Amino acid sequence: MKLFNTIKVCALAFVAGSSFVACDDDDNNSVVKPEYVGSYEGQMTVSGEFNGRVMFSGDVTGVMQIEQLNDTLVNVTVPEITDLNAGRSIYSVKAFTIDSVAVTINNEGYTFNLDQFALEAVSCDQGDGNGFADFESKGYLKGTYKNGVVNVEYTFSLGKMPFPLKSVFEGTKK
Repeated sequence: MKLFNTIKVCALAFVAGSSFVACDDDDNNSVVKPEYVGSYEGQMTVSGEFNGRVMFSGDVTGVMQIEQLNDTLVNVTVPEITDLNAGRSIYSVKAFTIDSVAVTINNEGYTFNLDQFALEAVSCDQGDGNGFADFESKGYLKGTYKNGVVNVEYTFSLGKMPFPLKSVFEGTKK
């Protein structure tokens, strides 16, 4: 009887084992990045306005980076500003990242928006011979992506500066 039960268990194991087939992983687990994610080369106009008067304005060539956090948020690294003539001073601002910018899809492409951001340290050289120093900063960011072109407007202030700097960037995907 023991031999018969052993044969039954082996036969059952054989039938069960041969009826289950191993399959390849048919799921496509590769993450597809949205088309707006990437690096953009372009021109940026930086200006400062105080009491309705334009204090300075200049153009900078740079690279903006858009990195996906999840389906609805991105981080935007804005270009470095070098040798911006601001009246009595020449400013330089290192590239910095604005986190958790909302992204939405619309009929024409994508929209980026962050009504208000605050950063603890934006590195800036105010042209006073003291080199780069870190400043608190706040501002907003809004923009669009359509057909490989990104347009982004953002403002930021440096410390106790009485007016924000406005930057308008237009770039194409690298």
